[in-house]
Amino acid sequence: MAKQNFPKLRFCLNKTLDKKIGFVFWEHKRAGIDFGSRILSLHPQLAKAKNFSYKQRQLIIDKYVDEYYRYKKKQLNSAIQKAENQWQKIEKQFFLAVSMIFNHPWPKGNYIGFLSIFDCNPRFLETKTFQFFWQHHRGYLAVISHEMIHFLFYDYLEKHFPQSKKIPKQKIWALSEITNCFILNSHFFKNFISQNSGSLYPDLKELANKLLPIWKTSKNFKIFLSSILELIQKVDFSY
Repeated sequence: MAKQNFPKLRFCLNKTLDKKIGFVFWEHKRAGIDFGSRILSLHPQLAKAKNFSYKQRQLIIDKYVDEYYRYKKKQLNSAIQKAENQWQKIEKQFFLAVSMIFNHPWPKGNYIGFLSIFDCNPRFLETKTFQFFWQHHRGYLAVISHEMIHFLFYDYLEKHFPQSKKIPKQKIWALSEITNCFILNSHFFKNFISQNSGSLYPDLKELANKLLPIWKTSKNFKIFLSSILELIQKVDFSY
């Protein structure tokens, strides 16, 4: 196994990003999840924004986020510290487990996890940053681990399977989500990440069930990807 330099993950708040995510995900749906409904279920005060134009809606969301951050300042800062403490306890185990699967160097970047008041949890490959919901039902470590694995997965795919660029991005996205679930539910993580931490979008479960036997029987990660990249090109779906 090649010697690796693991990234140092930092945690902080980003109110500006939260405002953007609250607006962008307002009408976003993907693979069986309605993010707008999820936002409103947690922040019903924003329901009034439905009756306004996009520009006014952004102003309403901006004002709401400002107020939420002001009233929950102590709790949000405490959550950041909690997430950091939890991650520091398992990061060495996490990187070792990931290395056993990928045996691939981590892409360089300034890795940052941004605590969010919205349960959307997006990741941004270009900047090596992601958001994680501050009251997530699966806990911080499951979400943080999930997003971190995405960065390595996409870099691995680019380096080892450059032909994957010809596959529609939505199919690669679906593959990344399913593979992430398999990885987190594997025995490599059972001692420090609760099992079933790798949850799936509802509409991806059928495809995941088809790919699971290949995951279980593949001798290594590269063989697994080689097999399913061929298969996924033949699957007709859109998310």
